[in-house]
Amino acid sequence: MSELELPNLLVSEVKAGNVVLVLGAGASVPAMLASGVNPPITGARLAKLIAEKFLGDKYTKFSLTQVAELAISEAGLFPVQDFVASLLEPVRPTPVHTTLASFRWKGLATTNYDRLLEHAYAAASASPQSLVPFIDNTDRVEERTRAPNSLLFLKLHGCISRTHNTDCPLLLSTDQFLEFKRGRSRLFGILKEWASECPLLFVGYGLQDSNIRLIIDELTQELPARPRYYLVLPDIEDIEKRYWENRKITAIKGNIESLVEQLDSSIGRTFRSLAPVHVDQPHPVVHSLLRPRVALSTNAVLFLDRDADCVNAITATEHMAPRLFYRGFSNSWSPIEQALDVPRQLTDTLTLDYVLEDTAAQGSASVQFVVIKAHAGAGKTVLMRRLAWNAAKEFKRLVLYIRADGVLDTGAIAEIVEKCDSPVLIFVDQALERRRELERLFSAANMPKGRMIVFCAVRTNEWNQAPDSLTSLATDEFELGYLSSKEIRGLLQLLKQHSALGNLTALNEEQRMERLVERAGRQLLVALHEATLGEQFERIVRDEYYGITPHAAQSIYLSVCLLNQFGVSVRAGVISRLFGVPFESFKEQFLGPLEEIIIVEHDSTTGDYRYAARHPHIAEMVVRSVLSRHELLFNEVVRCVRVLNPSYSSDRTALQRLLQGRAVLDSFPDPQMAQQLYQAAEQSSGKDPFLLQQQCIYEMKRPNGDLQRAGKLLDQAMSLAKHSTTILHTLSELKIRQAELSALPLERRKLVREALEICNTLRRREPSAYVYY
Repeated sequence: MSELELPNLLVSEVKAGNVVLVLGAGASVPAMLASGVNPPITGARLAKLIAEKFLGDKYTKFSLTQVAELAISEAGLFPVQDFVASLLEPVRPTPVHTTLASFRWKGLATTNYDRLLEHAYAAASASPQSLVPFIDNTDRVEERTRAPNSLLFLKLHGCISRTHNTDCPLLLSTDQFLEFKRGRSRLFGILKEWASECPLLFVGYGLQDSNIRLIIDELTQELPARPRYYLVLPDIEDIEKRYWENRKITAIKGNIESLVEQLDSSIGRTFRSLAPVHVDQPHPVVHSLLRPRVALSTNAVLFLDRDADCVNAITATEHMAPRLFYRGFSNSWSPIEQALDVPRQLTDTLTLDYVLEDTAAQGSASVQFVVIKAHAGAGKTVLMRRLAWNAAKEFKRLVLYIRADGVLDTGAIAEIVEKCDSPVLIFVDQALERRRELERLFSAANMPKGRMIVFCAVRTNEWNQAPDSLTSLATDEFELGYLSSKEIRGLLQLLKQHSALGNLTALNEEQRMERLVERAGRQLLVALHEATLGEQFERIVRDEYYGITPHAAQSIYLSVCLLNQFGVSVRAGVISRLFGVPFESFKEQFLGPLEEIIIVEHDSTTGDYRYAARHPHIAEMVVRSVLSRHELLFNEVVRCVRVLNPSYSSDRTALQRLLQGRAVLDSFPDPQMAQQLYQAAEQSSGKDPFLLQQQCIYEMKRPNGDLQRAGKLLDQAMSLAKHSTTILHTLSELKIRQAELSALPLERRKLVREALEICNTLRRREPSAYVYY
């Protein structure tokens, strides 16, 4: 029987699947012994073996970091890392490790290089979760965790499966430890988000272990209100327990064998399993629209489950109070099913031209891309949802509406289109944020063998500045204009029907019409607020913001607006790190004050909660109104940039929009401010080709910009993204800019010729690319 005594709270948290397990070298020792690796490869043992292989007996007493430095200097990085991999590859799991895989964990992390847990999860047939290793900054959460019950496994110091990556080497030497986050900063960002919300359970670390001390010290410093952590140690005295207790860490005497044994006896097998995920077939309504006797692959079914709303399969929606819809809450199907939206003429036009069109009979293109343009707040999203709803419910077309956090999976879409006899209608909001996905979908290599119509909504001004590689794909463009007289009367009827007239209540019908007509030349959202509330929209939004109490709730709302203005929702993990407010605390303290101001949604893919303002245009107005001074905006952007993690798609979009070179120049003409912003992003996100490119653009566009520095930044970006056409395009712009400023005719000719060569290269790669001549 185990002598280990586990706190009841820890057992309860493991049982609920809330604990993050962090494993050190000691957790691998039993597996090494069982695999014949005897003596076990500890840090000292690894140093001795590396020294004997690459340096000679004289260096066998040196520390691992010293030996690694010298060996890498003598033999090179890859041979040393390959040797380490050969030593650790034989390690296989014991029953203890496969039992560990039978529990549900919030996440796993390790500073070990071996693949012990990968083998353990592969061997544990009854594991309730599927292990997904994350090794460096190139790994992205939504793309890697699409399978049901995926479990993120952070390999914080590298993995023997990737020994030839110079940007993210195994952490062996002193030089590497000094820059230990290089290439893996986003993994530590994920760990910190977990640590702000969940208990961490450290196993296999010693008190003298610098890895554990560094991680705990960072977490304690950055997260003063974090949950309690637990540390399992083989030898622990009362003095040491008190030391850790002062850091809000419960030290427990034991090892991985006694820990797993105690958990195994305390938590029955029935409490460890997750609800089964069935991916055999999609909803019967979807199946009825496919060709007879065809089945969809698991990937296609997962796409329908995770990434898209199949509008045909929506049977009922949660009731929405009409007044909320007319205040801007439109990101759901409830107001569409309740018919709260006013009919728009453009909906009828699109229905006639595309939904009811017999593309086979008229010889139209089998794949079409329809763009719906309008200004912010004009009702694009509502129109898209109404068009999709009618197409699915009234005209029985197969309609897929891509979710905000969904992935535009080209393979799954092609399969569905090819297995459906009638055109498949796909709706994509925020088209510019999905530029790359759309370009992939319409590329010749991914073009489905069937009929597909993609409807996209964009802001008019943004579409006018979009790259030709995207705009050239459009087969037709439509502008959603201001409300017509007929539409205004219909809207007033709806407002009256749902007791949402506000200040219009006391007026007669003609006066109401006159009041709304006054504002119909503006966005629909603005017109509704100003007509019913009787004030200018900006003042309404500003007063609403300053009326939020307590102040902490107001600050949370401002940060949500800063990121949500780009149409992306804000992960709870971001807010947790910004304010030290886990989701449970948010529900208790701030859900009330922010009710009807912030939308809270659950992301089924990542398991995270997300926050959003009721409309991106309102979020934009809050930012413009409250953060009108450069200094205030700068401070808020820096705070957010430091916690955004581009491994998540929503964070990546927000980061890219905040730090676009031209946007930074508009907001922060002071070069020092801009440089601090990009430095903050690099500290949290690591070297990123996009951010390096945007710094280059900033230098090119600002007055008296440093073009030499711009060139160096672009060289770094190209070294990280060798095949990026957008970076090549920026390089051609830089050459032209340098030519314009050169006082030497021959140098100007040389730079222009180089720019033309780049343009020709772009033409060969992408015939539709826009180039300079």
